[in-house]
Amino acid sequence: VQIFGFALDLFVSLQENTTLPMETKEQLIDRLLDLAFAEDIGDGDHTTLSTIPATATGRQHLLVKEDGIIAGVEIAGKVFNRLDPALKMEVLIADGTPVRKGDVAFVVEGPVRSLLIAERTMLNIMQRMSGIATTTARYQKCHGTIPGRTRRSRLQSARYPQDNTGHENARERSGTHRRRL
Repeated sequence: VQIFGFALDLFVSLQENTTLPMETKEQLIDRLLDLAFAEDIGDGDHTTLSTIPATATGRQHLLVKEDGIIAGVEIAGKVFNRLDPALKMEVLIADGTPVRKGDVAFVVEGPVRSLLIAERTMLNIMQRMSGIATTTARYQKCHGTIPGRTRRSRLQSARYPQDNTGHENARERSGTHRRRL
């Protein structure tokens, strides 16, 4: 309903020849997390809640599976903090940094239930953003700067609002410019 409501507001706004208020990066990230948590967590991770004691604490690390450019670390921190402020994240590799298979990007400590529940959302966001950043950086390395305009495409779903949090943020992390891949 929220997604269709937004599309309807946009359509009405275009019909009335008015503009919608521009969302800030933080508002887009908040909206991304709202949608991601609704999709990934829904009414809860019943397996985790029924099998892991509420008092269990642990440590989790993000292990890089292939060479590339890491992106989404900042948003991963927001995922952990928003789900459970008791989760503490230590960043070892910052957004936009080239990584090698086997590197550890960050470590998170806190309640095991929260670590497991946040994991899927965090991985979905980071894999997408790192993939975009890596592909963009590889393209630029092979082809150099491309003059002229580039076509800006967007994921069709509002699952990843991409003005500042999806393609745009990931592309920026790769060290490239929107108009000059």
